[in-house]
Amino acid sequence: MQMGRCWRRVLTGWIWLIALFAMGPAQSADCPIALRLTQAPGQVQCLSDLRVAEQTSANWRRKIGEVAKSAPAWVLAGSATPAPQCAAFAEIAVYQPTLFIQRDRAMSEVASACPKGCECTVAIMNGAVQSPAIVDLWSKSLPEFAQPATPSPPSATKETNACGFNQQIEVAPGKHICITDLPVAKMKPAKWGREVGDLVKSFRNWSLILPKEDSAICRPYVGLIEFSTGTGPANPLFGQAIERELANCPSQCECKLVVSQGRSVDVARLTSWGAPGRQAGTEVPTPTPSSTAAALTAVTSSNSQTQAREQERLAQEARAREQERLAQEARLREQERLAQEARAREQERLAQEARLREQERLAQEARAREQERLAQEARLREQERLAQEARAREQERLAQEARLREQERLALEARAREEENQRLRLELARLQQEARKAPEPSPLAPPPLSNRKALVIGNDNYKNVSKLMNAREDARAMAQSLEKAGYRVLLRLDLSEREMKSVMRMFKGMVEPGDEVAIFYAGHGVQLGAVNYLLPTDVGSDSEDQVRDEAIPLQRVLDDMNEKRVKFTLAIMDACRDNPFKPTVAGRSIGAGTRGLAPTAAATGQMIVFSAGQGQQALDRLGDKDTSRNGLFTRVFVQEMLKPGVPIDRVVKNVRNEVSALAKSIGHEQVPAIYDQVLGDFYFVRRNTP
Repeated sequence: MQMGRCWRRVLTGWIWLIALFAMGPAQSADCPIALRLTQAPGQVQCLSDLRVAEQTSANWRRKIGEVAKSAPAWVLAGSATPAPQCAAFAEIAVYQPTLFIQRDRAMSEVASACPKGCECTVAIMNGAVQSPAIVDLWSKSLPEFAQPATPSPPSATKETNACGFNQQIEVAPGKHICITDLPVAKMKPAKWGREVGDLVKSFRNWSLILPKEDSAICRPYVGLIEFSTGTGPANPLFGQAIERELANCPSQCECKLVVSQGRSVDVARLTSWGAPGRQAGTEVPTPTPSSTAAALTAVTSSNSQTQAREQERLAQEARAREQERLAQEARLREQERLAQEARAREQERLAQEARLREQERLAQEARAREQERLAQEARLREQERLAQEARAREQERLAQEARLREQERLALEARAREEENQRLRLELARLQQEARKAPEPSPLAPPPLSNRKALVIGNDNYKNVSKLMNAREDARAMAQSLEKAGYRVLLRLDLSEREMKSVMRMFKGMVEPGDEVAIFYAGHGVQLGAVNYLLPTDVGSDSEDQVRDEAIPLQRVLDDMNEKRVKFTLAIMDACRDNPFKPTVAGRSIGAGTRGLAPTAAATGQMIVFSAGQGQQALDRLGDKDTSRNGLFTRVFVQEMLKPGVPIDRVVKNVRNEVSALAKSIGHEQVPAIYDQVLGDFYFVRRNTP
């Protein structure tokens, strides 16, 4: 069905185009727009093709076609009455297309010019045919007896035909004069600097203010006011402009509005102002309607009694038409007021409907936003619930894993303790067997004393850093020497992190307050910051944080002894070799790219001995011909410590001197570092008394 309607519309459009090509262009191709007549869609005529275009207007003294061609808007009246004088009648009036009052006045003007006994009406209004019968009559020629008489030319000194539309002034209904025929046309207002007659040619609407007399004082106050199209007396701008011009005029000049929008308000002052021979200060008598008509139209003689009566009749008719015009304007104003009120009511109704629609729209948007908010809150609550459930499940999973890890750790510790106990039992059995096989102790190897305990550790077999060669042998040699000095020795070799920490805990449990303790460590050590670490055999080498987590701080061992309130603690660290965390020849080092251990603080009753000073390397052998299985520091220490009657502080100093001298013999610097906070004298082996 929609396709059918579309095809019908297309077909109708083509029919109209064919009709337009058939009728329109042939008749109106050369016709000016102002003269085109439209009677029906596609039916266009030209006013110049009608005989009425050649008739002369009684009001304008010009051909009707010429008046219509130069006018902004026009109305043409005629009569369809068969009488010859009626058929020959035609009159035109012009107006501004935007001023409805002028249009109605123009219609009244042409209707009032209708001959008696004829029924006249508007035939054409601004190109739109209102009476096709009259237009058809004008398209035919008239009989000879019905030809309209050509009006006599005006008695003015200048032809009205030369007067432009904007230069004409209406002095009475249907009567016009040209401003160029008046003396005031030669005046040059100070505001414009040009003559009045020349200025109004280009003005669409204008008004003129004249003082009472043409004197040197008042002449500068001739006021010419231009108004754009659509400005009329009802417009406040019109009244404001007139009031400004009148306010500028001195009181003695008595300025007055004489021409308003092309119509004369004071004919006497307009026609007589500036005339030669007029004395300043003389009053101009008010002209009678007959004399005014005679002076302006110059058509009849003022001395003829017949013409006076005719003029009186015309004046009465003009007054009647003016009254009718005013009544018509009042009716139009009332209609306009009512229309404005109706429009205002309609606008208010539409505004009210628009407000209601806007309120409904806002309410719908508010409801939609509220629904969206509630839905969003519901989604958030659901997400929060799901998140809480997920967190609860994750916490439960982590707790389960923690429990499993704790159970596994406890199981591993239990197995480790069991293994350690088993190893200790085996070690105890071995020691007992060795004790049974050992010869009787000599006077230099007294039986172990209960208050002397020693922990000896030697680590050679490292998994992630460079391996060592002498640490285990150094530990065995030191353990034997300590046993000869009366120490109960706990010897451990190649300990992992777990084993090393376990031995530390076990040794701490063996120590009692007041004991004399010796701790010997041979293996890798590292300095991280200001802290010295002892490295187990399985220490990682990925980062310093890993080393801190897995290595044993030396200070922790010393703090454990201090916590147990032992009487004397001797810590011997043979770990001052090359850095284990870079590719080097076998040797023990500490820190990133450094040698030696950092200086440490010994507590009261503690002595700490490092095999080399800070930044120095501890030698394992004195050249290629050195066949000793022990490092330089350890071999010297075990020899010096068994000398009877030598205090331990003297033993340590002798070791330092001997190690330093031997190292210098091969061009190497190694000075053991000693940190001593011991009060009193302690001996490894006391001198026998008689």
